[in-house]
Amino acid sequence: MDDRLNEIIPQMIDLSSNKVCMIGIYGLGGIGKTTIAKVVYNRIAPLFIITSFISNVREDSKSRGLLHLQKQLLHEILPSRKNFISNVDEGIHMIQDILCFKSVLLILDDVNTLDQLEALAGDRNWFSLGSRIIVTTRDRHLLDVHKMDAFYEVKKVDHMKAIELFSQHAFEQKHPKEDYETLSNSMACCVDGLPLGLKSLGRFLFGKTILEWERTEAIEGILFDLSIPKRKRMDITTKSFEMMTRLRLLKIYWARKSTSMREDNKIKLSKDFEFPSHELRYLYWHGYPLESLLSSFYAKDLVELDMCYNSLKQLWESDEPLEKLNTINVSFSQHLMEIPDFSIRAPNLEKLILDGCSSFLEVHPSIGRLKKIIVLNIKNCKKLGSFPSIIDMEALKILNFAGCSELKKFPDIQCNMEHLLELYLSSTTIEELSSSIGWHITGLVLLDLNRPIAEECWEPVEGTPFSFQIQDKNLMFQSYQEIMSNVLENANKPESIMGVEEVWCL
Repeated sequence: MDDRLNEIIPQMIDLSSNKVCMIGIYGLGGIGKTTIAKVVYNRIAPLFIITSFISNVREDSKSRGLLHLQKQLLHEILPSRKNFISNVDEGIHMIQDILCFKSVLLILDDVNTLDQLEALAGDRNWFSLGSRIIVTTRDRHLLDVHKMDAFYEVKKVDHMKAIELFSQHAFEQKHPKEDYETLSNSMACCVDGLPLGLKSLGRFLFGKTILEWERTEAIEGILFDLSIPKRKRMDITTKSFEMMTRLRLLKIYWARKSTSMREDNKIKLSKDFEFPSHELRYLYWHGYPLESLLSSFYAKDLVELDMCYNSLKQLWESDEPLEKLNTINVSFSQHLMEIPDFSIRAPNLEKLILDGCSSFLEVHPSIGRLKKIIVLNIKNCKKLGSFPSIIDMEALKILNFAGCSELKKFPDIQCNMEHLLELYLSSTTIEELSSSIGWHITGLVLLDLNRPIAEECWEPVEGTPFSFQIQDKNLMFQSYQEIMSNVLENANKPESIMGVEEVWCL
């Protein structure tokens, strides 16, 4: 921990500087971001007039709303003052009014949306000189969009430090006890360098005998890196998992990507395999060898499904809804030709990634009704010829059709998409963007177009809030520098293009 803090405090926070500084700390869940933020807060808080640590932003925002978080912040910085706010905009103005006169240390822990940042720490001019705003998140892209001054990635601990951290909680010393060395090494490998997992597993096994350690009910997560050169072929059988009734995480993956991942698959799985655990939350299985998910697979509590580079032809046969499932990534599923009705199967889906599904011919019409979808990536689905109408995707922030070379028509939009920030259309054959798009997409930050820009590619209608007027029909951009110079010289970007900050035309 001291090594990490020695990196963060002097290099990033720079307490000698009098400017307002926003710092982002990012990394995987369970990697130790919150722990680092708490230690930093405790060390430097005495140097600031006002301090606040807002924890669990992601969960509280979802369950209680942004207004609750604003009220919590206002109460922490001025507990004696009654702050009556009835909406988020009022909260923003009050936070600005209070914080602009005194140096502030503000930590926002576990942020996952731009809305949260904009409601609690929208801009540097909200704060007095010398203030420090520290944000922890799993999403580096979120920090880029909010234009942080500095970034720190929290990485997994190496194996020796993993053994030490595990031992501190399992034995209350830095090294494993005698006769526990091999078991400790195995346990540390299972958690794959995640500090929170090492601590939790160590605490669970504290005071237990070797026999109790060897009983695999203790295992809640298994990680298996297929990219290790000396890793032998692994047979996955029902017997090898039969005691793992509490298994919540199964991750079979390639830490180092390879062009021959399918050919090098070291997993052998029998079709009659059964998961004994009904508690599985996270399934990451790169190179899954079967054509469909096992019929015995209990997925009711599943939160994330990541099965890149698989042999799947279909996902599920059952129509039982998976209410907790929020992320599906089946990128590079070369045999997958269709997806199920997610509006019934996964109604709370927030992220769907189908990148590189080269056999994909069509998308189920229900996809346009996913109310909670935030990221939809259908990049490089080269056989996809059409996309259904977007009827109820009001939460969508990122839409990626890049590389869909058979896609000739942009989908019809029938709902307000004011939250859409990024739209990727490069390497498609879309010939026309309907004028109705201007009424529904008003907050775009990045538009990635393709090929020669033609005036007929966009049909502006007078009075719409979003329109292009291209002066040179044969304009072609070869590089970012040319994009910027040519856009400035040849394209008229009126004020009516609301919020567009970047236009990529490649």
